[in-house]
Amino acid sequence: MVVKRASIEPNFHPLYFALLEKLNKPQLYKMILKATHDNIRVLLQSEKIKTNSGERSLLKNLGSWLGQLTIARNKPLLFKDLDIISLIYDAYKTGRMIAVLPFVSKVVEPVKISKVFRPPNPWTTAILQLFAEIYSADDLKLNLKFEIEMLFKSMKDMSNTEIKISDMKPTINTLKNYQRAKVDNPDFAMEKAPPAATKASAATTDSAPQSPTSAATSALSTKDSEEREAASSGPVNLQAFVQVSPQLAAVAERLQLKRLVPVAVDRAIREVISPVVERSVTIACMTTRELVLKDFSMEGDEDKLRKAAYLMASSLAGSLALVTCKEPFRSSLATALRQLLQPAGLEQQALEQAVQLAANGNLDLGCALIEKAATDKAVRDIDEALNSAYVARRKAATAGQQFADVALLAQARFPQTLPDVLRPKPCRLSPRQLRLYEDYAKIGRTIVPPTGGSKGTTGTSQDGVARQEAVLPEADKKQTTAKPEVAPLQATQFSTQQVLEKISSCMARVEAVVQKDPNAAFEALPPDNDLRLAVGEMIDLMSKSSNRDEVIVAVAVLVLKKLFEGVPRRLGVGVYLGLLKSCKQMNEKVPRELTKLYGSLSEEQQLNRDLAELLVGSRLLLVPEFDALLVKHLQGPRFAHALELAVQLIRQCVVAKPVVSPLEMAGTLDVLSKVASRPGAPEAIQQLIERVRSMFPAKDAMKAPPGAVPARKGESDGLRQRVIMLFDEWTRIIDAPAGMKYHASFAQQVQQSGFLKDDETVEHMFGILTEICVAHCLSSASGAGQGQFSFVAVDALSRLIVMLSRFVGERGASGMSVRAGLLARALSAATTVLHRHASERNIAFNSRPYFRLFAGILHELSIPDPQLDSSNFAVLTAFAGLLQATQPSRVPVFCFAWLELVSHRHFMPKLLLAPNQKGWSLLERLLTAILRFMEPQLRNAELSDPIRLLYRGVLRVLLVLLHDFPEFLCDHHFMLCDAIPSSCVQMRNLVLSAFPRNMRLPDPFTPNLKVDLLPEISQAPRIVVDAGAAIGDTQLRADIDKYLKSRMPATLLQDLKSHFLYSPTDAAANGCRYNMHLINAVVLYIGMQAIQQLHNKTSQLPVQVNQGVPMEIFLWLVAELDPEGRYMFLSSVANQLRYPNNHTHYYSCVLLYLFSESSQELVKEQITRVLLERLIVNRPHPWGLLITFIELIKNPRYSFWSHSFTRCAPEIERLFESVARSCMGATKPGEEDLTSKIAASTASA
Repeated sequence: MVVKRASIEPNFHPLYFALLEKLNKPQLYKMILKATHDNIRVLLQSEKIKTNSGERSLLKNLGSWLGQLTIARNKPLLFKDLDIISLIYDAYKTGRMIAVLPFVSKVVEPVKISKVFRPPNPWTTAILQLFAEIYSADDLKLNLKFEIEMLFKSMKDMSNTEIKISDMKPTINTLKNYQRAKVDNPDFAMEKAPPAATKASAATTDSAPQSPTSAATSALSTKDSEEREAASSGPVNLQAFVQVSPQLAAVAERLQLKRLVPVAVDRAIREVISPVVERSVTIACMTTRELVLKDFSMEGDEDKLRKAAYLMASSLAGSLALVTCKEPFRSSLATALRQLLQPAGLEQQALEQAVQLAANGNLDLGCALIEKAATDKAVRDIDEALNSAYVARRKAATAGQQFADVALLAQARFPQTLPDVLRPKPCRLSPRQLRLYEDYAKIGRTIVPPTGGSKGTTGTSQDGVARQEAVLPEADKKQTTAKPEVAPLQATQFSTQQVLEKISSCMARVEAVVQKDPNAAFEALPPDNDLRLAVGEMIDLMSKSSNRDEVIVAVAVLVLKKLFEGVPRRLGVGVYLGLLKSCKQMNEKVPRELTKLYGSLSEEQQLNRDLAELLVGSRLLLVPEFDALLVKHLQGPRFAHALELAVQLIRQCVVAKPVVSPLEMAGTLDVLSKVASRPGAPEAIQQLIERVRSMFPAKDAMKAPPGAVPARKGESDGLRQRVIMLFDEWTRIIDAPAGMKYHASFAQQVQQSGFLKDDETVEHMFGILTEICVAHCLSSASGAGQGQFSFVAVDALSRLIVMLSRFVGERGASGMSVRAGLLARALSAATTVLHRHASERNIAFNSRPYFRLFAGILHELSIPDPQLDSSNFAVLTAFAGLLQATQPSRVPVFCFAWLELVSHRHFMPKLLLAPNQKGWSLLERLLTAILRFMEPQLRNAELSDPIRLLYRGVLRVLLVLLHDFPEFLCDHHFMLCDAIPSSCVQMRNLVLSAFPRNMRLPDPFTPNLKVDLLPEISQAPRIVVDAGAAIGDTQLRADIDKYLKSRMPATLLQDLKSHFLYSPTDAAANGCRYNMHLINAVVLYIGMQAIQQLHNKTSQLPVQVNQGVPMEIFLWLVAELDPEGRYMFLSSVANQLRYPNNHTHYYSCVLLYLFSESSQELVKEQITRVLLERLIVNRPHPWGLLITFIELIKNPRYSFWSHSFTRCAPEIERLFESVARSCMGATKPGEEDLTSKIAASTASA
C-alpha cells in the first residue's frame, strides 16, 4: 500500500485511511507506519532528490501520508524515527531544501486539525520559527518561499487566529551557525562558482580571446547541474520578464501568477536544458570543427579561423537548441504550472486554461534563454576543440613560415563525388567562400523575448537580444558586447507603417494588372501570375507585421473601399474578395469592422446588388446587422432598389445556397412577407416566400433555426412550436425542488400530448429538439468568446431524454423494453441530425454539441435507477448502435468525439462487464471499425497530424484494455490483428501481448526453458471467431477440408494461391496484391485443424508438427509465393505467437521448421525479418515471439549466425547483436558474453 499506492496516488489517501479505519487492525497500522518511515529514509538518502522531480514528488506524497497517519490522529512523530528539526538543518547545509521543505510542509499540514499539535505546541512552534528564518534568507528560491507561505496560510492557533510569518521569533540555533553549499545549490538563486574555479577556467582560455557569455551561461560546463543553473538566471531575474496573459488578469492576483510563473519557468528550464544543450552543442561543434579545418587548411590567420568557427558553431547550436527544446519545454512548463496552481482550488477546465495561457505566453522566454545557453557553450567548446589548430598557426607565424595543414590535405577521407568547390585546396579561401561563414550572423530567426508588460508584443530580434541582456549582470554584458563577431539575429518583422506602405505598392501593381485584362477570372490564373504573387506578398506582409491584428483590419478596410470605387471589374472583384476572405481567416474581427464601414457608405453603394450578395454570401458582413440596415432601406425612399436587393439575397443566399439562415434575415423576411400579402403583389415575391416556408416548416419561417428539420407529410404546422413550448417548460422545472415529482407529472403530460404515440412522432420530436439545442450551442460561441460554447440547452436535452426513458411504460421489469426502446429512438433521431449536419457542413462541422449530448446521456444513465440505467444491457446496445451508425467511415468529421465516446468510463467498462461477455462482440466491432477507417492512411505510414493524433488515441484505448481487460484482447485478437495494417507493428504487438489475468507467464529468458513441458502449453486458447466462416468462400473451405483428409483435389494449392491474389481493381483499392484477410483466415483454420489432428493422435506436439498435410501446405506456400505474398503469410503465422497455449506452441514450431527446412536463403531472411521487426519496436513483446526468436538464435540446429544476411552490413550485424543481447538477457558475472555465445553457435553450426 505504501509503495504502490500512497506514494503515487495522493488523491486516494482519504480512501486508504477509510479502509484502515474500517479494518481496525492495530498491527497493520504499525506495519504501514514502519514501511512509511523506511521508504522516507531511502528517499531522503538518495542523491536524486536534488535533480529528479519524480523522486521529490514521491517524497512529498509520503510526507502527506505520514502526517495523516500521525499528526492528524494526534499521535507524535518519534525522534528515533524522524527528527524534523535536524532534517531541515541538514537540508540547508547540503542543498536539499528543494525536496525537504515540501516534505516537511506536508507532514506538518494536518496540525491545523489536531487538538494536540496546534500552536503554541512547542514542537510545532519550533518548526514554524525555523521556517520563518529560512524564509528571510537572502536569494532563497521563490518556489521554496511559496511552500513556506502556503504552510503559514493554513496554520491557526488554538484561538483560530491566523499565524503570520512576521510573528515568528528567531530560533535559538540560527542558520548563521550552519555553512550552506555554495556550488550547485538548487535552493538559492545566483550561486557563484568559487574564485579558484573561475581562475582555473580563465587560465584555460588565456591563449584565446574571451568568448561571448552571459550571467545565464557564464558557469556553463559539461556538468548537468551547472548547465541548468547557467541557463536560468534564477526567478529573481525572471520575475520581471515573465508574461501574464490579459485573459488571466481577473485571477492573476488570486493565483499569485507573478510569483508562480517564474518558479515554473525556472523548473522547466532546469528539467530540459541539460540534454538539449549537450546534444545541440556536441553536434554543432563536431560539424563546425570538421568543416572549418577543411576550409581553412591553408589559412594561417588565427583570428579568421576563430571568427568563422564562432559564427558557425553558435548559429548551429542555437538553431538546434531552439528546435529541440520547444516541445519538451512547453510540456515541462505546463506540468510545473499545473503542480503550482493546483492548490488554488480551480476547476479542472479553468486550471487547464490558465496553465495553457501562462505556458504559451512564456514559451519564447524559456526557449530564448536555453538557446543563449547553447550558443555560449558552443563558442567555449569550439575554442577548446580548435586549440591545437590555434597553436599550430601561432607556431607557423612565429617561425615566419606559410601555414599549411599538410596532414589534412594528404588524407583521402573526402569522397570523390564531393563537388570541386567544396573540396580542400592548397590555397586560401576566396572572399566569396568567407562570406558563407559571415552569412551565419545574418540568418533571421524570430525570437520573442519578454517585454515586461502584460501585453505580449512581437519585437525585433535585436530588441530580443537587448532584453535578454537586461536579465544578465553587468560583468557578462561587457563580455557580450566585447565580441561583435557573433552578430545578433536579423529582424524579420515590420512596423505597421512599413506594412501599409508596402501593401499600397502591391495594390498599385494589382490595379495595373486588372486594367490590362479586367474580365479575366482570378481563379483561372496560374500560380506564378504577377497578380497571384502580389496577393501572396500582401498576405505575407500582414503576417509579418509587428501589430498584426491592427494591420489586417486596416488592410481589409482599404480593400473594401477599393471594391466600391468606380465600376466593378470581374478580375478586380475576384482579387479583392479573395483578400478579404484571407483577412477574415487571419482575424475574426474583420467582419465587424467591415460592417461598420459598409454602414457608412452611400446608399447607392449599399444597395449594389452584386457586391452585397458577394459580401453576404461570403459572410464578410455580420448578417443580423446587415439585415437591420436593409430593413431601414425597405422602409425608406429607396424601397424599390432595396426590394430588388432583398429578393436577390433571399433567393441566392437563403434558398439556392443556404449559407444564411432565415433567422439571421428575419427582419427582411418579415417585410417581404407583408409585401407578398398585399393585393397585386409581384408573383415572384409570393413564390419566393412560399419556397422559404416550404423549406422551413414552422409557423413562422423567421423563427426556424439554421438547418431546420424538413416538414413531413401530414405534420401540422404547429408541431415545432409545440415542441419548443414543451422544451421551454422542461427547462423551468429541470432543477426544481422535489424534482422527481415534477418529472413524473411532466412525463405524463408529454404522453398525454401525443408526442410519444408512435415511433415516427417520437423521432421527429427528438430531431427537432436536437437541432434547436445544437443551433443554440453553436450560436452561443460568438457571444461567449471564441471556442466557448454554452451547453445549457444540450445538457437539458440529455436530461430530458433520460427522464422520459425512465418514466414511460409500466414500472418494473415489464416496461423495461418500452423504456429502452424510447431511448434508442431518441438516439436514432440525434444520429439522423448528426448525419445531415455532417454531410451539409463537411469540414465546418462542429462535433462538440453532439459529443456533449451523448456524453451527458451516458452520465445521467450512470446514476443507479431501478427503471433504467447504464447497467442495463439494452441501454448499452442502444449506445453501441449509435456508435456503429456514426463510425468514422460514415461520419469522418465525428471520429475524435466518437473515439472518446467508445472509451467513455460509463460505456466501455460496463460493456465489457456485461453478464456472459455479451458486450465483447459489440466493442470488437467498434474497434475494428476505427482500425479499418485508419488503415488506408496507416498502410504507408504517411500520417497527417489528425491521423497521428487519432492513432495515439486508439493506442491508448488498447493500452487500457491490455491493463484492465486483457481477456478481451486474448479472445478477439484475430479480428483486431486482421484490421491492423502490417505497418503498425507496435499496435499489433500490444494486442498479441495480452494474456489471461489468472495466468503467470513463465520467464522466456529462463536458461534451458522447456516450453513443451509447461502445463499451459497443452491448453487451447479461446477463439471466438469461426475461422471457417472467416474464409468466406464455402467451396474453398470444403476443398481445404477434403485436401487435409485425402490430399485431393490435387489442384488445391494452385487454387489457393490464385484465391489469395486480388483482382487488379481490388489490388489498386487495397494498396497490395494479396488478400491479407483471407490469408489470415486460412492460416488459422489450417493450424486449428492440424492441432486437432495432433491431439487426436495423443502424441507429443514437437514430434509430429513437421508431419502431415498442414505442414505440406505451409511448405508449399512459403516456397511458391512471391516475396510480398510470403511476407503476408509469415506475418499471419507470427500473429498466433501469443501467451503460452497450444496455438502458440504449434505456430512457433511451424516457423522454426520452415526456417530449418527451407532451402532458399530468402525465405530464412524473411522469417527473420518478420520476427525482428516485431522485436525492435518498444515493449510489450508477445511471449511466444520472444521464445521463438530465442530458440532460433540459440539452438545450433538452425545455424542462425552462419547465414550471410546476419552480416550483410555492419549496421545489420550490430542490430542483430543488440536484439540478441536483449532477448537473452543481461550477462551474469562468470557467464560467457554474447559474442562468445554467437561464436560458439556459429562454430557448432
